[in-house]
Amino acid sequence: EFYNEHIGFELDGAKLGIACADEPSGALTVNVGLISMDAEAVIIDVNVRYPVTKTDDEIYALLLPGLDARDLGLIKKDHKAPIYFSPDTPLITKLMEVYRKNTGDTEHGPIVVGGGTYARAVPNCVAFGPRFPDEADLMHQKDEYVTVESLLRSAHIYADAIIALASRE
Repeated sequence: EFYNEHIGFELDGAKLGIACADEPSGALTVNVGLISMDAEAVIIDVNVRYPVTKTDDEIYALLLPGLDARDLGLIKKDHKAPIYFSPDTPLITKLMEVYRKNTGDTEHGPIVVGGGTYARAVPNCVAFGPRFPDEADLMHQKDEYVTVESLLRSAHIYADAIIALASRE
């Protein structure tokens, strides 16, 4: 009953009372990754990707009253805080310079994504490429692919990024 009333097919957390958004990263998303059941309990693993200007404690504070009212438990596990760097930090500025030099694209800026990336494994790191604005977003979709042209274009950008980040200038 709780699942149907407060989660269902909703992805923004509104019925859970946790919907929010910010300018840098957009709206919170909720993904039910796994549901399991035994004789004692139903366990729902929920992935909440919250905006970078919020904290996990703020989101839990919004979530708990609804759970407590129904005498439902919550186990907080595997928390990974969002990664965010302002567009004017040296790291992002340098990466954008490399991107623009290689593509001529001065219209688009850096993007913020809610997904987990390799950047979580390395301090002071961000995910970088490859997705070009003139291409369809096929990431994590059926028949995902990258063209050879885009792969080669990305390799050149990565090489230039490594050189730029390794330089002392």
